Amino acid sequence: MLSSRLMEAQHHHHDIPAATLHLHIDERNCLEATVLRDTMKDVRHLSNHLTSQTGVKNGRLHIIPIDSDT
Repeated sequence: MLSSRLMEAQHHHHDIPAATLHLHIDERNCLEATVLRDTMKDVRHLSNHLTSQTGVKNGRLHIIPIDSDT
């Protein structure tokens, strides 16, 4: 159910481009990495929403600044 909730949250924020990698670690654990691109405010908001879902064991936001002029 967690994967479905994460996907649904991303669909509700369809204006934020996202790409997701889902990897099965073992029969009980998965790794999911999502790349987001938008304003800092919106990325932080969606990141907080995703990582606060029940069932998420660890969540981190890593910011990579880009030059918006290119």
